[in-house]
Amino acid sequence: MMRAAMRRRWVLAAVVLAALAVGVSTGLGGASRSARVPGPRAFLGPHLARLEAVLVFGGRALDYRLDQGRIVGVGGDAIRLREREGARERIAVAADARVLLDGRDATLAQLQTGMWALTVRLANGPAQTVRARTRLLP
Repeated sequence: MMRAAMRRRWVLAAVVLAALAVGVSTGLGGASRSARVPGPRAFLGPHLARLEAVLVFGGRALDYRLDQGRIVGVGGDAIRLREREGARERIAVAADARVLLDGRDATLAQLQTGMWALTVRLANGPAQTVRARTRLLP
């Protein structure tokens, strides 16, 4: 159990670092020189709607997806988010997922409509991590 939790933390850290490295080095996918390029904090801050990163471990590619937005529904084994640009996503949540509410362990049932949430999942699989906040941090 402890080993799996540590692995999840390292994988999440690797996803974040890879996303920052790619975004910063490419100028956000070809933005013009006159366009304002946001700093690294913008990638995981309140402006994030979704992020996809492909990491390679031992020759095996893993496709991670992060979704962030306001919770518009919670039910059964899924969470529904309205992302920053208005898209609505239904994200299945794994039975053994780590759910945090304001930094503390919680259950999916404790999450409520109107809270902000960030989910981490492999490709189109169920979320392994859900981090929710009662308010969006500045």
